[in-house]
Amino acid sequence: VLFLAFGSLAASLLPIATALVSVGTAYAGIGLLGHVMTVADFAPMLGMLIGLGVGIDYALFIVTRHRKGLKRGLPVAEAARNAVATTGRAVVFAGATVCIALLGMLILRLGFLNGVAIAACLTVVLTVAASVTLLPALLSFIGMRALSRRERARLVEHGPQPELPTGFAARWSAFVERHPKLLGAVAAVVMLVLALPTLGLHLGTSDQGNNPATTTTRKAYDLLADGFGPGVNGPLTLVAELDGADDRVALAALPDALRATKGVETVSPVTYNG
Repeated sequence: VLFLAFGSLAASLLPIATALVSVGTAYAGIGLLGHVMTVADFAPMLGMLIGLGVGIDYALFIVTRHRKGLKRGLPVAEAARNAVATTGRAVVFAGATVCIALLGMLILRLGFLNGVAIAACLTVVLTVAASVTLLPALLSFIGMRALSRRERARLVEHGPQPELPTGFAARWSAFVERHPKLLGAVAAVVMLVLALPTLGLHLGTSDQGNNPATTTTRKAYDLLADGFGPGVNGPLTLVAELDGADDRVALAALPDALRATKGVETVSPVTYNG
C-alpha cells in the first residue's frame, strides 16, 4: 500500500523499517522492565501491536512532509530538517497524548494492568524517538530516491512545484482560524456532554457469563448456576492478617455480618492457614 501511494520502494520501506527497529528495541526494553515490576505475559505482544501501528503512522507523516519539501525544490537535508521541525512536533505531541491515555490504566486499581500500561507507554516513547532520530537519518541516506522516478523526472523538467493549500481541509482550517473561540467552546461542550456518563460508571471484571450463549464456556457457566445456585460463579475470597485474640473474635463474627449483606447468597466457614 505504501509503495502504491509513494511510487518509491525506498520511501515505502522507511516507515516499516523505523517501526520494526523501535518495536524490537521496545521488546527488549519490556523484558528488562519485567525484572523491575510485574509485567503480564501478553504485554510484549500488545506493545508490538501498538508500536507497529503508531510507528508506521508517525513515520508516514514525516516521510510525506519530506517528500513535499523535495517537490518544492528543497535540498535533501533541508527537507528532512523541515519535516522533523513541523511534522516531527506533531508526532511528539501525538505520542505524548497516547502515553497519557495508556497511563490512564494506572487509575483503574487493577494491579496487573500497571505493567501493561508502562510497557505499552515505553513502546510508544521509543517509537517517537525513532521517528525523530533514525528516520531523518534514513531520509538523508536515500536522498532523492524518496521520490518516484516519475516525480524526479517531473522535478527536473518542470522545476519545483509550489505547495498550494487546497481542498476541504484547507477551507475548514481557515474557517476554524477565523472563529477560534466559538468553535473551541462548542467542542468543549460536546466533549463534556459525551463525558457525562462517566459519572454513573460502574467498573467490573468480565467472566464466562459475558460470552455468547452458544459457546461451551457460557453453557458450563449456566449449568453451574442452575445446579449449585446463584453466586457460585462469582465467589469472593476475603483474606485478613490476624494480630491477636481481638482480631480472631472479629473474624469469627464476620460470616454472620456477611450473610446479612444484600447481594450475598452464601458464606463459607472461616478457615485459617498455617
